[in-house]
Amino acid sequence: MHYKITGKGKTIVLLHGFLEDHTIWQEVAEGLSKNFRLVLIDLPGHGKSTVLSNIHSMELMADEVFRVLQAEKIEKSTLIGHSLGGYVALACLDKYPELFEGICLVNSTPEADSPERIQNRDRAIQAIRENKKLFIRMAIPNLFNQLRLEAFKSTVERMVLTAGKMSEEAIIAAVEGMKIRPNRVQTLATFKGKKLWVIGKRDDVLDAKQLKNIAKQSEIPFVEFPDGHMSMIENTAELTSVIKVFLG
Repeated sequence: MHYKITGKGKTIVLLHGFLEDHTIWQEVAEGLSKNFRLVLIDLPGHGKSTVLSNIHSMELMADEVFRVLQAEKIEKSTLIGHSLGGYVALACLDKYPELFEGICLVNSTPEADSPERIQNRDRAIQAIRENKKLFIRMAIPNLFNQLRLEAFKSTVERMVLTAGKMSEEAIIAAVEGMKIRPNRVQTLATFKGKKLWVIGKRDDVLDAKQLKNIAKQSEIPFVEFPDGHMSMIENTAELTSVIKVFLG
C-alpha cells in the first residue's frame, strides 16, 4: 500500500474515492496539516497501490488501512472517507472499532447498493471492458455540480488523467467490491466516537434527501454543501473549516 504522512498532532486517516488517489485531498490537507498528522492512503488498485484481488471488498481494503496503521504504530485516529473511502472507513469501524476516535463521511453512504444500483454497477463493468478511457471520461464530470462544471474543467481533466493510469482490472475490482458491500447504517449509528456526515445538495451520485433522512433517524450530525459529489474540490474551504471544528 502506498501512503504519505504529513503534519503533526492528532492523527487523521484520509481515504479517497473511486477512480481517485490520495492527491484528491491536497488542498484540504494543506489546510489541516498545521494542526493534525495526516495519513493519506492510496487504496488498493488506485494511485501507486497495487491490485490485490479480482474483487477489492471493503473488508480487504480496511485490512490494508489497518496494516498501514500498524506499520506506523498508530493506536488512535479519526477516519475521513470520500465516497468509496467512506465505505472503507465504515468497514474499518466494523473490524477495528477500538482504533478509531471518530469518522467523517464525505459524499458517502452507509447503505448497501440497491438492486437498481447493482444493475448499474454491472453495466459499468461492461462499459469498462469495452472502453476504459470512455468510461472514465464520462464518469468523472458527473461527480460535479453540473451547473458549475465549467469552473472545474482543469480539475476534471487532471482527475481523468489520474484515473486513466488505473488498469481495467483495478477499476473492475473496486466496482465489484462496492457492489457487494453490506449495509452499515447500524455500524455508524452505534459507533461511540465523534461522527459527521458531509452531504452535497446537488450530488448526482447520492440522493441528498435520502442521506439526510438516514442521518436524522440515526441521530448523526450532518452538514449540507450546495454542490455535488466532490466536496473537497467544490467546497474546499468550507470542508476544511468543518473538519477543523469537528476534530476540535
